[in-house]
Amino acid sequence: MSHVTMSCAEPSADRYLADLASVLGAQGVTASGIGGPALAAAADVWSDSVTNAQMGFSAFLRTREVGKYLAEQKHRWDDQKPACHVCCDSWMMNKHFAAAAKERGIPVVYYVAPQAWASREGRVKRLARVADKVACILPFEQEWFRERGVDATFVGHPLFDERHGLPAELPATGDGAVALLPGSRPSTVRRNLPRILEVATAITSNQAGRRFVFPATDATRPMIESALDKRSNTLPGKTFRDALNTPELGTDFEATVTGCTAALTVSGTATLHTAALGVPMIAVYVGNPLLWHTIGKRLIKTRTFTLVNLLHNGDEHLIPEFIPWYGDTAPTTSALRSLLDDEAAREHQRAGFARIVDNLRGTDAAKSVAAIVGHFI
Repeated sequence: MSHVTMSCAEPSADRYLADLASVLGAQGVTASGIGGPALAAAADVWSDSVTNAQMGFSAFLRTREVGKYLAEQKHRWDDQKPACHVCCDSWMMNKHFAAAAKERGIPVVYYVAPQAWASREGRVKRLARVADKVACILPFEQEWFRERGVDATFVGHPLFDERHGLPAELPATGDGAVALLPGSRPSTVRRNLPRILEVATAITSNQAGRRFVFPATDATRPMIESALDKRSNTLPGKTFRDALNTPELGTDFEATVTGCTAALTVSGTATLHTAALGVPMIAVYVGNPLLWHTIGKRLIKTRTFTLVNLLHNGDEHLIPEFIPWYGDTAPTTSALRSLLDDEAAREHQRAGFARIVDNLRGTDAAKSVAAIVGHFI
């Protein structure tokens, strides 16, 4: 029986590899590697590399942990050589896995390419050396990478695979609730949640009956619960839970967010997921002002930080974004109030979402990547 290995380090990649492992399993191909609980349900996961996922500079703190995973993977490769290795996202970790696999003559499929078109274009040369095939999830990436010597193929965005059950059309919105999306990684939640709660609490100052909901994962639920029980700076004497009328924490993203009037979300896949549910939004992501002004402005090449704005045709930002997010939260509060009060603005966003979503439907990323993997089996 053919066998492949896999590696990922974050919740979204964990889900994507789980889907791929399921498709391969139906074709008689087994999988093993490092991942999280989703992949563990479809493959032999010998170490959890997802639960404590980090981003940015904090990811460097995981160097020893990644080194341990890599040493174990090399040992397993030397014991049994797989047909290929599939890396998913997480360039900081997976560039080492890809290089080690290539050194052993193991073909490498890189699923979810690093966003070198946005910053640090130099990564492309290394990607071309360590990956035999790159599976891109954004439509424009195929041509961009091919022009730079990378064998890339657009496979579709896995979020829109039928197995994820996204609605065929944008659902209706307007139940009055505001979805608060601080992220799926504990490190991202830790950084963004306090400021998101400040904005939400400020909204209640003149909209006391407003309902708030949180999509939560097993890893982030305790953090959100703990933050809600802390005292609010905006409304002294009350906890955030009191101020926000005991917000609902949902375990299912679609069920929690669908129907909300608006969302305040961190940037990343969450913006595209929210757009697919037709919920108007504002995007934020806490950043360090010193790092941004000394380094970030020179590294970032795109006109926007969010996927929704990036995929929207035209120069305008379809959704307001506060990235990097630092300083006074009042401008974000004002923008969210305006969105909640302005039905025309919300409908403008929804019309843009529909165009973006239509361009991404109709593909099956997991099956397409499985076909690429099949060339090496």
